[in-house]
Amino acid sequence: MPKKRQAQQRKANDKEGNKYDKIFKENLQRFIPALLNKVLKIKVNRMENLPQAKVQTTKEVEADFVKIIYNEEYPDGCIVQIEFEAKDEKKTDAKMLQYAAIEHLKYGLPIDLRMIYLLRGRPRNIKGEVKFCDLVFRYPVYCTEEISFREFIYSDVPEEVILAVLANPENKKPSEIIRLILERLHKLRGNSKEFYKFINQLLHRSPFGKNHVHVA
Repeated sequence: MPKKRQAQQRKANDKEGNKYDKIFKENLQRFIPALLNKVLKIKVNRMENLPQAKVQTTKEVEADFVKIIYNEEYPDGCIVQIEFEAKDEKKTDAKMLQYAAIEHLKYGLPIDLRMIYLLRGRPRNIKGEVKFCDLVFRYPVYCTEEISFREFIYSDVPEEVILAVLANPENKKPSEIIRLILERLHKLRGNSKEFYKFINQLLHRSPFGKNHVHVA
């Protein structure tokens, strides 16, 4: 691929990534229960904040989502951290290793580190592991496009239904996916101005584009 075209593609990916990153960061608390249940398959009996959410290194590094969760597997607690990645950079794996090492050192708990990749396709530079000498560190990378929209669209939880907009449409037209989402949400929640304002924001920034639908 010519360098000019590669630069244009990187610029387009950065723009798309910033769009998705903003969606998730602005509405993180809405999405977390749906992501834990539907995407990450993490069972949570109880969840609480860490004593300090920011991990101090030579500079301050703030996680997208980090909590202590309790379940049958971790009755004494486990730190679950979720990072929403909107760029495909080689240094990301090392950054994830840094998160895990510092949090384990600071809190002395097991670390369950996950990444949700927000761009189209699979990342080329992010490998989900770091290996050198006797060190092997791995974490799972979830690509939203590899998950069928059917995993979300029939849910009884509105926030789970919304995630269908980022999932694999399975050859369905964008307008059809949006119609299915809106019909399901209307059935679950009725006409809520606040809720539909959020839907309008999400759909206008989705891969389908704002020209396919307008939510009043």
